[in-house]
Amino acid sequence: MAEHRRSSRLRRSAPPRPPRAQVAAVMVGALALTGVGSALTWDTLAPALSAVAIPDLGSHPDYEGEGHGEKMVKVPEGSSGFEVGRILAENDVVASAPAFNELARLEPRIERLQPGTYVMKNEMSSVAAIEALLDEGNLRVDKVTVPEGLWVDETFDRLAKGTDVPREDYDALEPADVGLPEEAGGEFEGWLFPSTYNFDIDDDARTQVRKMVEQTQTELRREEVARKDWQRMLTVASIVEAESSGQADRGKVASVVFNRLEQDMPLGMDSTIHFIHRERGRAATSTEQRKADSPYNTYERTGLPPGPINSPGRAALDAAVDPDDTDFLYFVAVNPLTGETKFSQTLGEHQRYVEMFNRWCQQNEEMC
Repeated sequence: MAEHRRSSRLRRSAPPRPPRAQVAAVMVGALALTGVGSALTWDTLAPALSAVAIPDLGSHPDYEGEGHGEKMVKVPEGSSGFEVGRILAENDVVASAPAFNELARLEPRIERLQPGTYVMKNEMSSVAAIEALLDEGNLRVDKVTVPEGLWVDETFDRLAKGTDVPREDYDALEPADVGLPEEAGGEFEGWLFPSTYNFDIDDDARTQVRKMVEQTQTELRREEVARKDWQRMLTVASIVEAESSGQADRGKVASVVFNRLEQDMPLGMDSTIHFIHRERGRAATSTEQRKADSPYNTYERTGLPPGPINSPGRAALDAAVDPDDTDFLYFVAVNPLTGETKFSQTLGEHQRYVEMFNRWCQQNEEMC
């Protein structure tokens, strides 16, 4: 019975149809794909149709209708439209790859199809299959948002929670597993670019983290950062990410970092102390904390810390690459709740602003 049902749904054209009938068939497919049939006319479709091999249209087996059941089909990264057709035919989603490909050539988005696992049906017409692939609701992904400024362990926690991949799988990763560049010095910190990711439901920890590392490198290239400066620029950007209260301050914070480096002054950034102690939610640091014996202690040591202290986002990286042109050497958030920050050129001016911050702390002891 199954074989009989299958053959009854299979459509194959016998003698070639007249050219105008063939074009009409393509029009039907194109109208179905665009969903704006009433807005399209023969004149608007003709230029597109002239670019495809119309004489072969309808000469290959094709199913009719929307299909039946449910079938999960994986489209690997980098798949061409022809490869998508082959995959669908092998899974009996469509009757033949050529029938699918003839119509797919009318839809350029098929060539840019997002890789992943799609919910399809058995024995779909080529038109129905293309419509299903272009419907984002049929793409099965684990959507995970990784905000700016997270540490590696926080990022791994978020990935594990959002994808149900065991948390220990992330801890077991080695730099070579994920394509971590040599410039990172074997450390993941700073190289897991914050963004919203649509991971395939089959992606393991290695695949997820590799995508994030690749995105970081893409952003560095976008900024035209020389490869030898990758780690340095990510380190500056991570400090900017941690110390800035908003877009207006990022360029100024970056300028303070570079101005202090130029004068061989300790950076004196509380964010690096918080990183050492893995402490969140406090606006200040204690005298004891600032004495920590760590290469990340920017109160006790001059120069940049050995690497990033978080994963900086695009805005922080922009500021690090193109800082404001200032003479500021100091800054302090006088109201951490509102983000109000004061910048200074002299220590005396800075100390007056520090007094404002101290008064705020007296009123908000739980945050200091």
